[in-house]
Amino acid sequence: MKKSLHVFLLFFSIMAFSQATLPAYEGFDYTTPGKLFTINANQGQGNWTISDVTFAPNVDIIASPTWNVGGEATTGNAMAYSGPGESPIYSYTPEEGQTTVYVSFLLRVTALADTNLSTFLTTLKSPFENRFNAIVWYKKNPAEGATGYVLGINLGRGSGDVFYDTKDFQVGSDVLVVIKKVEGGAVSLFLNPDLGTEPSAPTVEDPTVRDYAFGQIFFRRDANDRTPSMIIDELRVGKEWADVVKSEVLSASTEAVVEIGIYPNPVSNGTLFINSKTNTSLEIYSVLGKKVLEKSSVSKSVDVSHLAKGCYILKIKNENNAVQTKKLMIQ
Repeated sequence: MKKSLHVFLLFFSIMAFSQATLPAYEGFDYTTPGKLFTINANQGQGNWTISDVTFAPNVDIIASPTWNVGGEATTGNAMAYSGPGESPIYSYTPEEGQTTVYVSFLLRVTALADTNLSTFLTTLKSPFENRFNAIVWYKKNPAEGATGYVLGINLGRGSGDVFYDTKDFQVGSDVLVVIKKVEGGAVSLFLNPDLGTEPSAPTVEDPTVRDYAFGQIFFRRDANDRTPSMIIDELRVGKEWADVVKSEVLSASTEAVVEIGIYPNPVSNGTLFINSKTNTSLEIYSVLGKKVLEKSSVSKSVDVSHLAKGCYILKIKNENNAVQTKKLMIQ
């Protein structure tokens, strides 16, 4: 069932603790060695959440490896996992009326799964229900003499309806994965594309038309014998090809976002400090969507001592109009 984006935006902005605005960039710039999630916590680092907290934290933050993907630049660190466990979900806020979404990330499989059965690695997921706009599939290459794996795409149907590429990717090889979904159109998969303009044809695509709300990227952990060991890095979400395929270290808008820092979080002494090279405006919302604080120009700090203890949503914007949204805790 298709859902309008303006309804989604209202719901998601109120209910989500933390979500990225577009174009969004996740460089996994968290402490390493470390974990993406802590014990019994649905909210992880940055814009990451999970729905199941029964597993011990086993999504690792590691130093980014040296990637060999034709010039795609990297910053920060990376996430790594193997076998069953938490299935990380990255949440973002699409613009109202947005009809196309691009997603890219770097992938390195470090050990094949034990079985020849297929599994899906990544999905473009609706935040409302267990519905998908796209699924990237993985399986050991079944071709005679092949020693690696293949990747494919479909629109959320079963493993028997996947459009696979024939490239035999080897363990340790690097893959730039780009997904494109057009509302009312096909879902396309590009594997190690050139870093210039969008290619005229994808590597593979599923022409089936089926639409659900945009809003989440779901990295699935399947049964132990189906999930390969892998490293994920440089996750990007945007409206255009240029938003997600980068040969420079950071785009100007992304660099501006990174320059905005806040501390401490949680706030325990009533003062939130802002670390930015330019003047910054901020808004703080309750988890019910009510604006509780607004400052048009903040250079160093802001008094939040009047706010009750609890969880809030902080939106900060600098002079370059780069916006960052994150969870803020007041103790």
